[in-house]
Amino acid sequence: MQATLSPTSRIPAKIASFDGSFVAVAKQDVRLPCIAVGSPSPQLHWKMRGQPVPPRSERVRQLPDGSLQITRVTKEDSGTYTCMVNNKFGQDMVAHELVVNGPPDPPEIQVRRTISYHFNFRIHIFIFIHFFLY
Repeated sequence: MQATLSPTSRIPAKIASFDGSFVAVAKQDVRLPCIAVGSPSPQLHWKMRGQPVPPRSERVRQLPDGSLQITRVTKEDSGTYTCMVNNKFGQDMVAHELVVNGPPDPPEIQVRRTISYHFNFRIHIFIFIHFFLY
């Protein structure tokens, strides 16, 4: 009896990177990994806090290797980022938590009323010089 093994091109989509937490300082660049494998090549897409990443964002873009790059992060970029891959043989996903630390937001100041007072002062100085002769 003889067994033969032939290569297959039916490989389910999988992600070869792990879930992770990322901490960044405001205005840093961040790269969230998502390395997809499978045959046929999987389709890959990212979600930011459950919403699809906009395809034409100035600061957020998907790199050729599947990673998501966020340029000059802000505290508003904090949240969960999910990478999802699929092909006709399977699907997989990985989630990353991003925490952006930075200075506190500036306080909001509202001017409700302005009051102006004007004062005019006149000062008269009298100098008396008195000589006493003894």
